[in-house]
Amino acid sequence: MKKTLIAILFIVLGISIKVNAQGSVLDDFSYIIVPIQFDFQDSDNEFQLNSLVRHMFKEEGFEAFMSEENLPMEFHEKPCGGLMVDLKKERNILRTLITIQLRDCRRKLVFQSSPGESREKDFRKAHHEAFKKAFRSIEDESIRTLMADRKNAKTGTEKPQKLTREEQKKQTADVVKAQSEEMRYAGTTYLLFNRDGDYEIYDDSGFNKLADIKKADGKTFLYHSEEINGVANFDENGNLVVQFMDEVVNEIETFTYKIISK
Repeated sequence: MKKTLIAILFIVLGISIKVNAQGSVLDDFSYIIVPIQFDFQDSDNEFQLNSLVRHMFKEEGFEAFMSEENLPMEFHEKPCGGLMVDLKKERNILRTLITIQLRDCRRKLVFQSSPGESREKDFRKAHHEAFKKAFRSIEDESIRTLMADRKNAKTGTEKPQKLTREEQKKQTADVVKAQSEEMRYAGTTYLLFNRDGDYEIYDDSGFNKLADIKKADGKTFLYHSEEINGVANFDENGNLVVQFMDEVVNEIETFTYKIISK
C-alpha cells in the first residue's frame, strides 16, 4: 500500500497588449498552448511549473492545453488560432526572474509580461512565486474581457460590463463563501469549494485560494498547494484526508480537514 501511495505521490518592463477602439491583437486567437518543457527545464513539468501555468491560464478564463494534449476538433481547424506560452528565466545567487511571453504560430511575439521576481532559495518555490508575480500582467490586462466580448459578439449576447481586478476578486469571494463547505484544520477555518467535481481550498475570507484538489481516479484526488503535493480522499463523514511524502524524514504524513457545516 505504501509503495502504491508513493507511486501516486510522484505522479525590465513588459510589452503590454495594444488595445484600441477596434479591439485587441488577441482577437484572432482562441486558445493557449503550454509546452510540457521550457528551455530552462531539465525534465518535463519540472517543479510542476508547466501544470501551474496551464492551471492559472484556465483560472483566468482561457482555453488552455498542454502541448501533448489532443486539441478539440474546433481548434484543429485553426492551427494558427492559438498562442504558445514561453517563459524566460534569469537566475543569480540572490533571485529568480521569470517573464511570460505569448507567441503566435510563426513565433511572433504578441504579448510579454513584466518580470516576476522571487528570492526564495528553494527552486520549486522560487519558480512558482516568480511566475505568479509575472502572471499579474495577464490579470491586469483586459484579455479575459476581450475574449468574452468576441464570444458574445458571435452569439449576439450583450457585452458584459468590465470589472476591475478588485471587483472580480470580490465577486469570486462572494460566490466561494456562499457555496462552500466550512472545514477546520489545526484550529483554523477553511472553505472547501466544489468546482465541477474538482475542489479548491480557500481561507475563510474566500479571497485567497490555498490549494487545488483535482480528481485522479475512483475516489482519489491529487492535492496541490504551495507547500504540499499529495493525494486526498473524503472519508465516510465528509472529512478531507490528505497524505503526502515528507521528504525531510522520508515518511508519509497525514492531516485532515474536518467538516464543520452541512
